[in-house]
Amino acid sequence: MPINPWWRNTVEAPIGSHFDNGNLGRRELLKQALNNGTTLHCKTYSGYRLHNDVSRFLNQISERLQAPVVLCMNHTSNVTYSLINEHSVIHVTVDIYRENTANQCRPYTGAAGTPKCDGITVCIDTLRPEDIAITDELCGGGLGDKHEPGVVSVLVQEGMGIGVRTLGRVTSSLIRENYDPDIMEKVDKLLRNLRSKTPQGRLTIINGTPGTGKTHLLQGVVNELEEVNSWFVPPQLLIDLAGPQLLGVLLGRDTTKPLLLLLEDGDNCLVNRGADNMSSIQALLNIADGFIGQMLNIHVLVTTNAMRLDIDNALLRPGRLHQQIHIDTLDPEHAGRIYQRLTSRAKDYGNSCVTLAQVYKDAAE
Repeated sequence: MPINPWWRNTVEAPIGSHFDNGNLGRRELLKQALNNGTTLHCKTYSGYRLHNDVSRFLNQISERLQAPVVLCMNHTSNVTYSLINEHSVIHVTVDIYRENTANQCRPYTGAAGTPKCDGITVCIDTLRPEDIAITDELCGGGLGDKHEPGVVSVLVQEGMGIGVRTLGRVTSSLIRENYDPDIMEKVDKLLRNLRSKTPQGRLTIINGTPGTGKTHLLQGVVNELEEVNSWFVPPQLLIDLAGPQLLGVLLGRDTTKPLLLLLEDGDNCLVNRGADNMSSIQALLNIADGFIGQMLNIHVLVTTNAMRLDIDNALLRPGRLHQQIHIDTLDPEHAGRIYQRLTSRAKDYGNSCVTLAQVYKDAAE
């Protein structure tokens, strides 16, 4: 232990650390825990609330936890409030959706008549477990169902920490006719594995050359999942997959539903280890085949342009890798069937194998 650690008495947290002066409330709780040998409890809740009912929800939390509501940040797309009492810090982020009606809560899709509601994320850090129980009660009955098929959240950098925001709803369905039957068999196997209580591996890799339909397949899989939460991981946050900043978010989620982490174009965390990607691969290993993935019910789905022989051997180990789904170019006959389905016209591709993207481009012209 350092001789003069930052949490002792008046010593400030070092600038650039996770607990710097940008988050005084949480930092002070951590100082108390470190100095007094107590435990800092963290939990996160997400859901939806009718837009005109958000204020009442905030007041309920404030009254029950005797924590005044303070406006922290007010942006065009979201508002963040802090509620602080002597032993707890609660951050409530409201993602503002501007819709036209108010029938029921669900994420904004941009379609006309989408219900008017806001996405709400409640993060509590507390030294008193009773405040967790109160927040459980309020959020359990106070937030709408947080998940629909196709809804995707995204990990975002928030100051020195990581948060989760609703990205939107995938509108692309799984179009089985776009892919060979053997690929669809593997997709069905993937869907069963994601819903299983005893999954056979937590990592799935979708690979193929650009334009073969990896992203469409990824979106289609997400749209099939009713009991699985999906989070998109931006490439710059790959090395934080198993880091302490993300763990606080992961520990707060409902583990009764599997969490699917989506990594698009994840070549850097799959190809053979070198000095430039060692951390990314190690983070993926920890999630896919470590205590974190098993205890928190996490799966990882990665798309990549890398071929199988280039993928790091540690990731291909049985029990870690559920399966690899390789998507190739379309043979001329299959390409012709897709073109005819899209346009009701015939097209002869001769002897050329083409990508799915090329067929869609031809159909649009």
